[in-house]
Amino acid sequence: MDPALTPEQLVADTLYQRAVLSVYGPWLTSRAVSLAERRRAVTRVHHARLALAAREPNTPSRTDGLCPGKDTPP
Repeated sequence: MDPALTPEQLVADTLYQRAVLSVYGPWLTSRAVSLAERRRAVTRVHHARLALAAREPNTPSRTDGLCPGKDTPP
């Protein structure tokens, strides 16, 4: 657990990271999303997956193939 966050903040941030995955996850493969938006989605999804994997050991991080420096996932 991050010592800088209170238990309430940790719950709120965990819910936020899950929402990021729900909203931006589908953008990674959508043809309707512009390249610039897809880049932002890759970065946001990558961060959310890492944050959740650090907090929830049973959650797969699924960061393979996601590189915020690339335009799109492979």
